[in-house]
Amino acid sequence: MADTTSDRPGNSAANRRFVYIMASIAALGGLLFGFDTGVISGAFLFIRQDFNLNAFTEGFIVSSMLLGAMVGAGVSGALSDRLGRRTIILVVAVVFAVGAIGAALSPNVETLIFFRFVLGLGVGTASALVPSYISESAPTHVRGSLSSLF
Repeated sequence: MADTTSDRPGNSAANRRFVYIMASIAALGGLLFGFDTGVISGAFLFIRQDFNLNAFTEGFIVSSMLLGAMVGAGVSGALSDRLGRRTIILVVAVVFAVGAIGAALSPNVETLIFFRFVLGLGVGTASALVPSYISESAPTHVRGSLSSLF
């Protein structure tokens, strides 16, 4: 099958490469969503011992990230309309870093719950904005395939 992308105006190899790299980096938000949601199950072996947790507290630690994700997804649209999707995605990258470092260094349960909530803000915002950012940035002939990277 012939390459039909080369006859499109303004579609140089450098532009195509940039779009694929940008979409791949933006799609890391999907990887972070799954990783941050699932990583707690393996960590509970150690957290349970360090913090002497009961079943309610364990559930609250897990659900705190999901609560943050709901809030993040809920406010992401208004924020991105005001400041732009790219800006908010860059801010969310910082939120992910702060949340991950804070959760890793948490000295007590309350701090861990707070930073899991912060991670959830990043997860929810990324899950709402990254697919639309990729689809808005990608050329129409590859928009669907690049959006599915998330």
